[in-house]
Amino acid sequence: MTIEKIRAQVQAGIDARTLDPEELAARRAELISLEAARLQRMTASMLGLDGTTLEDAVDAAYRPGGLSRAELRAGIEFRRAHPDQAYPGRAGAAA
Repeated sequence: MTIEKIRAQVQAGIDARTLDPEELAARRAELISLEAARLQRMTASMLGLDGTTLEDAVDAAYRPGGLSRAELRAGIEFRRAHPDQAYPGRAGAAA
């Protein structure tokens, strides 16, 4: 976890205790909207809708200790071929 994320979480905790309920609800709605936009960008990148190559998508998704590059490549290739389906090789994926 980066320092920026930790600071944001600490600030969110402080805000939750000190902001009035309406301001807190507005801030939460803004954060949800920002996260939704980030997920949209990531999905477009994974699916290649923004011109991202398969290799670049695999590199962006790779995390040490996570799935191997081969597993990521297989999942991304499947999603690019079938964007409306969950990858069947992933444990816990929706059917």
